[in-house]
Amino acid sequence: MRDLIDRGEITEEQAKIHPERNKITRAIGAESDVTTDYFEVDLAPGDMLLLCSDGLSSYGDDMDILDICFENKPEDICGRLVDYANDNGGHDNISVALFAV
Repeated sequence: MRDLIDRGEITEEQAKIHPERNKITRAIGAESDVTTDYFEVDLAPGDMLLLCSDGLSSYGDDMDILDICFENKPEDICGRLVDYANDNGGHDNISVALFAV
């Protein structure tokens, strides 16, 4: 969906209800030739990077997820996010990784 959003073909809101929103377009280890995204970001002490599957992002509000990240210690955030997704009807696999600077 991100590719479609980035190309301006659909909006963020349309992506949330798109019939192919759960289609896997890239996966680590699925193919020998993988298309990767690469970008650089400036990070400062206290910044966090959150990587998650749609098992979290499909069952939560972005602002709620952000609040959980700011209101908890880094070592507790992933567990809290998984609990949050499950409490909101999560039935998909939920993968969460957090990197704190």
